[in-house]
Amino acid sequence: MEHISAITYIAALDESSTTLYVSPLIETILGISPADYKAAPDFWVKHLHPDDRERVMGEIRRCHESDQPFISEYRIASKDGRLVWLSDDAVIVKDDKGNHLQGVMYDITERKHAEQELEESRKRLRVILEHLQTGVMIIDAETHEIFNANLRAVEMMGAAKEEIVGKICHKFVCPVEQGKCPISDLGQSIGNSERERINANGETIAILKSVVPVTLNGHLYFIESFVDIRERKRAENELKKKKNEELELFNRLTVGRELKMIELKKEINALLEDLGKEPRYEIAGES
Repeated sequence: MEHISAITYIAALDESSTTLYVSPLIETILGISPADYKAAPDFWVKHLHPDDRERVMGEIRRCHESDQPFISEYRIASKDGRLVWLSDDAVIVKDDKGNHLQGVMYDITERKHAEQELEESRKRLRVILEHLQTGVMIIDAETHEIFNANLRAVEMMGAAKEEIVGKICHKFVCPVEQGKCPISDLGQSIGNSERERINANGETIAILKSVVPVTLNGHLYFIESFVDIRERKRAENELKKKKNEELELFNRLTVGRELKMIELKKEINALLEDLGKEPRYEIAGES
């Protein structure tokens, strides 16, 4: 057992799981020699993390009472105070020496730290997504079901999140028939393009939309992000209307000025004719 890259041990089936044998790797991982570890039968119990102790001791008792394997992950303080994560697997062995617990402990500290960092990263990402003013949805590329949606997307859709997730995206995302998805069925790419989306009330909303295909855990999804541009479109329409009104006014003023100039030229021509002179201006439509 001493050649296994883990701590192997044999423990008594008493309340403290008194150590009968422990492999030399205990010193590398927990900083205590096998002799000292055996000489301090309560070292393991006392050094269990306070938040884990009650749970782990309950698992040990159930193992003793039911003869079921003991399988647990927990934190334990090393001799120098470092916090170490262990994966502990043990079974009750019955032989001519009596009944005892035989197990193996693996140092999983690096794995746990990586998992914690990953979870923290996921939490940060969730916070960022929920505070974005851009709607974000994750859509299953094969089934077109909405896998997830952030708060802004839910608000723009006008329905509760539980009414959105799991539904076919055509009911909430774009006004197209099933089987005619611009991305998966028609092979189009969408990047910062103006589109229309339908909310739960059937209202068509102008949006600026982008879709990016990504593979998550071996499965293809569409990450769709969209910004409500109704206010911008209203402003553009108002500006267009104002420009049309100004153009119409300009045209009216221009036409009015031209008509006045024609009348003035006619008056000058008439005066010249009264004086027996040739008219100075040629006026269209007059012979």
